[in-house]
Amino acid sequence: MKQYATLALTLFLTAACSSHSNDDTITAVEIMINNSDFDAAQRACDKLVADSASNQLSASQWGQLAITYMHLAENINEDDNTALATQCYRKAFATDCDSATAFFDNIGIEEAAFAHTLLMLSSSIDTPADLLDFEADTIPSDIN
Repeated sequence: MKQYATLALTLFLTAACSSHSNDDTITAVEIMINNSDFDAAQRACDKLVADSASNQLSASQWGQLAITYMHLAENINEDDNTALATQCYRKAFATDCDSATAFFDNIGIEEAAFAHTLLMLSSSIDTPADLLDFEADTIPSDIN
């Protein structure tokens, strides 16, 4: 039964991609993740991002992709998917800061931890810590 659901979603995804229905594609990817079809979801997300120049994703769609990549990171390719989620998060705000803020302000509680992680990662990219400001840990010489 799972194979038929995956096949139907793949056909749906193909039709959605050809008509540039980004919301439908993202919805299909979320269903794939819920059905534990992580490889197909990964391919679909990667294709959507790769084609983003031609299909112009909105800020909320970039936000949805960021959260989706974080769900994928829990299951496969943790480092790569976290990096992709961070890129999508940053693109959401670059596309339309107000819409991205509205999107992330209205996500469910279960995704709030993802949004917080993405905020921290994005902030560390924008304002990296100056490593010269840190002092090396030392053991005091008067400890016996």
